[in-house]
Amino acid sequence: MGRTVVWSVTALVFVPAAAGCAGSAPGAKPEPKAAVVSNDADRLAKCIRLPGKTERVSWITHPLGTPDARAPGPTDYKLQGIAWLANGEATRLRGIGTWRLQSPEIPLPKELDSLLDRRGSWVRSGDLEEDGVEGSPHFLLNLDANALYFWAVNPHCQP
Repeated sequence: MGRTVVWSVTALVFVPAAAGCAGSAPGAKPEPKAAVVSNDADRLAKCIRLPGKTERVSWITHPLGTPDARAPGPTDYKLQGIAWLANGEATRLRGIGTWRLQSPEIPLPKELDSLLDRRGSWVRSGDLEEDGVEGSPHFLLNLDANALYFWAVNPHCQP
């Protein structure tokens, strides 16, 4: 009878543990969810201030790294988007501050990549950015596409 009790207790301990591991291989990372593209300009305005008048915007938020519910504290996230500027706004912005040529290919997230005709050059000016301020946005301007690419890490809003 003593052996039966030992085996029963052992089975109760190992069966649930094995069942909990059945869905993933050891060391496997969960698949990241695709970000949902938002066109809500009013909601975006609660997160960042764009430097020019826009016709429309498309933006996403996504966590940085792999969020883990077992880790305490908030998860850092990044907001990225494209603003199509109203007529004349790209030229007006180009006249503000000193702009530096960026790489012609910028690493747009896949959810935004197909939304923008990326011909032309991207330029960047630190005069529109608040360096060292957490959550402040950064901008790249494309005169040919009349577009502004923007991003911010942990902007002061909820994604």
